[in-house]
Amino acid sequence: MYIKYRYEKQTGRKWYDASPERQREFIDEIKEKQNKDKALKERKEIQKELIEAGKDRAKQAREIRIEMRKQARMMREENEERANMLRKQRLKMKQEALSRKMEMRRLRSQTR
Repeated sequence: MYIKYRYEKQTGRKWYDASPERQREFIDEIKEKQNKDKALKERKEIQKELIEAGKDRAKQAREIRIEMRKQARMMREENEERANMLRKQRLKMKQEALSRKMEMRRLRSQTR
């Protein structure tokens, strides 16, 4: 029924007026067009899947980069904390050494 309707729509003639050979040709043309449409649709679906897979990979790569930045920031903060702590320890040791030196001077001056 669909084929008859398509034939009449495209040619403007009645299906029954066409020769059996022309009817077969028209049916074959429709089948070929349907096969081409199916193949095109499948190709589009495959392309869509590939694009989505690419998006997923890009998303994963972005997440990995974000995670690496977070880890680098944490390491930097830890290093800064460690450096500050070492600086404070050195300053404290210098102050202790200076106070010992002053104490020694005071003791020497008292013994004289």
